[in-house]
Amino acid sequence: MQPRIILHVDDDPDDRFLVSSVLHSLDSSITVLEVENGLKAIELLTQAKITGELPSLIILDYNMPVMNGMETYKEIRKHPELASVPVVLLTTFSSRRDDDYWNRENVVTFTKPATFKELTTSIKKILSYCYPYSV
Repeated sequence: MQPRIILHVDDDPDDRFLVSSVLHSLDSSITVLEVENGLKAIELLTQAKITGELPSLIILDYNMPVMNGMETYKEIRKHPELASVPVVLLTTFSSRRDDDYWNRENVVTFTKPATFKELTTSIKKILSYCYPYSV
């Protein structure tokens, strides 16, 4: 079985810390890679294609400097090697137009919760999109 690597792309260091903490509390075998913007995510994924250590899942924020979530997602999907990597949006941002886009792309969107307990519940759901992951 390939290692479970999750790439978390979010400009907020507190959010990265919380998500990583929840992921590790749920499954200590998960490797969490963290970057603070879409450009760094693309750089990391480019390197991962070379090494063959692609993530099992990408958790993506929408509001980020340099490259927002939609720009990052579109860039990721340009690469055939990354087409099978599931992407989940975890964000505070929501607009009807963008929701329609994410629905067409089959990208599941989660709103960042207000409490640690709610975050844990959301992360458990998010893990169901991670390949290979079984609860």
